[in-house]
Amino acid sequence: MAQIRVTPEELEALSSKINSNGNVVSEQINTATAAVQNLVNQGWDGAASAQFDAIWREWATGARQIQEAMMNMSVYLGKAASTYRDVDTQLAQGLGG
Repeated sequence: MAQIRVTPEELEALSSKINSNGNVVSEQINTATAAVQNLVNQGWDGAASAQFDAIWREWATGARQIQEAMMNMSVYLGKAASTYRDVDTQLAQGLGG
């Protein structure tokens, strides 16, 4: 049988931290992408530029998937905290009469 050894407050705190970190990651991806686009648009031309651009786009796609996963984990933890709190309240009400 599973044992819950975490409080809703701990889950909410972790949810908030992951959400904040996900926002930072998003900002960093956007900043780096803008810098790369600026470099390529400023005149870096040729095969090396095209190859770098392709690799960059692949990296940026993966980075955005990681950021989205972080946000999804944050939401999941928030829902878990809410569910644990609701169940605890329901049990307390059931025992109280």
